[in-house]
Amino acid sequence: MSKGNLLGYVLCLGWLFCAEAFAEPKQPPVSAPLAPPNSEVSADEMAQRIEQYRQNKAQIQRLQNNQHSAEYLNALIYQHSPYLLRHATNPIAWRPWSEAVFAQAKEQQRLIFLSIGYSTCHWCHEMERQSFVDVDLAKLLNRDFIAVKVDRETLPAVDSLYSAILENLKGSAGWPVSAVLNEKGEPLFIDSYLSKDKLTLVLNRMSGLWRDNRDLMNSHAQRLMSLIDKSQSTTTDNWQKDSLETIIAKLKPQLDSDQGGFVGAPKFPAEGMVLFLLDYLKRAPDPALESALRRQLDSMIAKGMFDSIYGGFHRYSTDANWQLPHYEKMLYNQGQLLLVYAAGYERFAEPRYLDAITRTFEFLQSTLYQPDEGLYSAVDAVYQGLDGGYYLWSDTQLAAFSKQQKRDAAMAVFVRNESLGLSGIYFNQPLSDSAEQIRTKLRSLARPLPMVDSKVITAWNALAAWGLIEGYRVTANQQMLQMAREILAQLYRQHFERTPGRLYRASIHHQRLGEGTLEDHAYLAKALLALYRQSGEPRDLEQAKTLVALAISRFADKQGGFRFSQQAVGSRLLPYSGADGELLSAAAVMVSAMNDLWLLQGQDSARKAVKQQVNWLKQQVLNSPLNHLYALKVILDFSQGSVEPRQYFAKGKGQVSLSAPSQLCAEQPFSLDFKLAPGWHVNSAQPKQKYLKPFALKQQGATKSLIIDYPKAKLKALSFNATEVSLYEGAFSVGVNPGPGEQGPLYLSVEVQPCSDKVCLLPQTLNFFVAGCR
Repeated sequence: MSKGNLLGYVLCLGWLFCAEAFAEPKQPPVSAPLAPPNSEVSADEMAQRIEQYRQNKAQIQRLQNNQHSAEYLNALIYQHSPYLLRHATNPIAWRPWSEAVFAQAKEQQRLIFLSIGYSTCHWCHEMERQSFVDVDLAKLLNRDFIAVKVDRETLPAVDSLYSAILENLKGSAGWPVSAVLNEKGEPLFIDSYLSKDKLTLVLNRMSGLWRDNRDLMNSHAQRLMSLIDKSQSTTTDNWQKDSLETIIAKLKPQLDSDQGGFVGAPKFPAEGMVLFLLDYLKRAPDPALESALRRQLDSMIAKGMFDSIYGGFHRYSTDANWQLPHYEKMLYNQGQLLLVYAAGYERFAEPRYLDAITRTFEFLQSTLYQPDEGLYSAVDAVYQGLDGGYYLWSDTQLAAFSKQQKRDAAMAVFVRNESLGLSGIYFNQPLSDSAEQIRTKLRSLARPLPMVDSKVITAWNALAAWGLIEGYRVTANQQMLQMAREILAQLYRQHFERTPGRLYRASIHHQRLGEGTLEDHAYLAKALLALYRQSGEPRDLEQAKTLVALAISRFADKQGGFRFSQQAVGSRLLPYSGADGELLSAAAVMVSAMNDLWLLQGQDSARKAVKQQVNWLKQQVLNSPLNHLYALKVILDFSQGSVEPRQYFAKGKGQVSLSAPSQLCAEQPFSLDFKLAPGWHVNSAQPKQKYLKPFALKQQGATKSLIIDYPKAKLKALSFNATEVSLYEGAFSVGVNPGPGEQGPLYLSVEVQPCSDKVCLLPQTLNFFVAGCR
């Protein structure tokens, strides 16, 4: 069932979900006073709570926009999450998510009020300021509901379920998520941000309906969940030869040809879509797609999305022009955009992309990295009560720079706050000396940081490490590689227990939080495999293998696909569709890691498992193509082969690296460097036997011939052949000279037939891309 049909279904139940919920209540709410949470526990426990509050008070005060006293304390005081601790002094009797909540709800026949948010969420803070510190609203919640607060970053499986429900019902989802649940965890009402008046109305109406129409409410909630399950499991026709072309045809009109990204506002980075296009354009030229992609890559670093002073990216742009950022800085965006701009540099050889990579690394290094812990998760948007205040500058501060400096840097002003005289700035000449002088001067002004969420989240750290490794590959900055290596070592040491085999979701100041989900296992395995490509260390490969095997045992479905988590809501294991969201599809990344391991190790059983999951991904892509574009990239990697600069073949017995300039101009030679394991070889370019496939390097769609310098072949007698065979073995290079007038880009294919002394494998084709001359 489509989102529109689901929404129509809910609207037809308007008396339950809409009309009754928002109409004036027929009976006035009970106004009898209700004691605040502290009176509900013993004096001894309250003393214990107050003592723990005092221990955490500095952290709580750092997190809160409005300081609250310890007059009210609730069960969140025992939590470690900064977001949950922020609400520990609300008069609401908040409880953390647990099975005990649902057991109590069933025993007492009470409703559950669920609120999901995170520590740097602007509208989460607004809802707290307006509603959750209000004593009257707290009395209503404490009387009729069990109030549950969830940090979406430490319990992403819970967030994934209810965000999916909200998106199916409304067509979009966001935080905070506000829901009224029954004892099975099924939503009777769900929405996002609610004003105090609307929330009060909803709570009163849900309470009254639960009292008078409980069975009917449960029946509708159960039916709603079954419809959502059906919409997620619906399959379409099998993958066809023209499926890729059909998807591209659907994608093109959804792209903003003027600004890049998807049409309209707000503008999210949509990293899954960008990474797919960067991969696709290495396989097939397409001027329209290339133009839209360049516009997005250029705009994201040339306007407000990118922090031109401190480095790093804001979460998204609130307008259609990439100009007005939503000022949160999330770790996962930094990691994914490092992947994007590393791949973007390989495709377009644009120096500004390298600059964005370097400045994002500097932001991670200066603001989020703690050497004995890892990377913290986020920087708050609010600064001294002003959204984005940390990134805005006064007229007096900007007047310190000369007109010449501003002209040379091509400095522009945006997001001007007229009442306070504050402006955001960016540079159209970001690599100029003047731009660097302005940055240095503004960074030197003494400013305390906004609140930094000190959770170390496994998945987000792994994404950042993976991005840093790819950043190192194009910048050759050894510090990036070293930080990535340290992050991955810390994650494996602090978040992984070898016995009994358990990965934790996060930690805060070395205190572990939550069970690892599919995305934690997938991103960490993929980052370790990326590190292995650089280090060649068997340890990195073995750790990746361990994580993939653990993830398959915990999350893989026998029919194909994955669960997001082993955590259940009632009897429901949380499903996972493989769609891209704010993060790359964890299912697709896991399949990619499985494919990497197959290429490295060559076990037929591993390839069979990858093929099954790729077939499942194909169905997800066909069901909803534009939401599964990173999955489409993984499908192409499996079916057509990788187009990365370093590739593996011969069941892991051979590897080849493209050693090319960042951009191909006339007569710039480069090479393909091969390395084969002992006992393995490939046929030479001129094998003596006609039945053997010759080594060949070809230019796809060539109008001119490349000058190929093949290595000198060896003649060697093998057990399966009576005469000597002409071959290449060990380490060897194939030189390539584009010749006069060749400006690129080049689309290359290499055909090899790998053999050992006992067996020849089927011929393989490896594809490579070299950027054109700018």
